[in-house]
Amino acid sequence: RVATADDVIADPQLLHRDYFAHVDHPIHGQTWVERKGFDLHRTPGVVRHPGPTFGQHLWEVLTQHLGYDEETASTWVATGALA
Repeated sequence: RVATADDVIADPQLLHRDYFAHVDHPIHGQTWVERKGFDLHRTPGVVRHPGPTFGQHLWEVLTQHLGYDEETASTWVATGALA
């Protein structure tokens, strides 16, 4: 049997293990996400924020991680080349 989303969020074992976390998403409002698949006692996993929206970290990736100068990155963003 395939479980529906309603089946999964009501599953007694997953509820007991505190498997899901509710987070506020800028587009979807309050939603739930998987918290963790296993327990780490010395470094417990914590859901701090929802997944990113489309392009949310584009500027950071272009300038800080890929090393493009601001002028080049601005041109690409302004022309929609990366959309």
